[in-house]
This record gives sequence, structure tokens and C-alpha cells, in this order.
Amino acid sequence: MSEETAILITTARIGDVLPTEFLGLDVTQKSGIKTLAPPWWIIRDYKSGKMPWAEYAGIYHQLMRRSQAEHFDVWDSLVEAGAAGKVLCLQCYCRRGAHCHRHLLAQMIKEYAMAAGYEARIIEE
Repeated sequence: MSEETAILITTARIGDVLPTEFLGLDVTQKSGIKTLAPPWWIIRDYKSGKMPWAEYAGIYHQLMRRSQAEHFDVWDSLVEAGAAGKVLCLQCYCRRGAHCHRHLLAQMIKEYAMAAGYEARIIEE
């Protein structure tokens, strides 16, 4: 697959104005796609300092692997939208440059798409 037909994935804050070719995906527990969002308890523990980033990232990664198995329809629909030319834009409330699950999720979606036979790449925010 050529780079022009690759599935493109990026991230942004909720509220950012997105180009029309972007598919904004709210990936938060508060208002978004719950199967892609971290649960409240790890958000709370990380933000309060009880959980280091590495532990948060490991737990979130495990949860998303389970999500891929249990909610493959959601993951497949993301790949289909990307293959149809939409830029997948993962959005949450974290500020740019912060440790944030949307960056972890972008990498996982890229890997999922590549395992399905697509070329995929992440565009920086």
C-alpha cells in the first residue's frame, strides 16, 4: 500500500478545530467511546500521583488488548474509516505534550491496522 493510502492517525484536544478530512474521536470516559477510554480509577490514581506513568501505560495497554478482543467491531470500524480516507483523530481533554492515553492508543490502532494488512502511520499533533 502506498503512503497516500495509508491509514493516518493523529491526536488533538477536545475543542480543537479539525480539518474536514479528520474524523474526531472522543476517547474519554466522560463523554466518548468508553471501549477506548481508560477507566476512572487509573485516571484518578495517575493524576493524584499514586500511579507512575509506566504503570498507567501498562494497565491501559492491557485493557486495550482486552478491548480489541471483546469489541473488535469498534476497532475494525476505526480501520475501515481510516482505509476510506478519514484521518483518525483521537481526542481527549489532556493538554499537548502531557503523558496521555491518546498517544498510547494511536500506537495501538496503528499496530491493529498493520496486523489487518494496512499501512498505517501516526501524524504528530
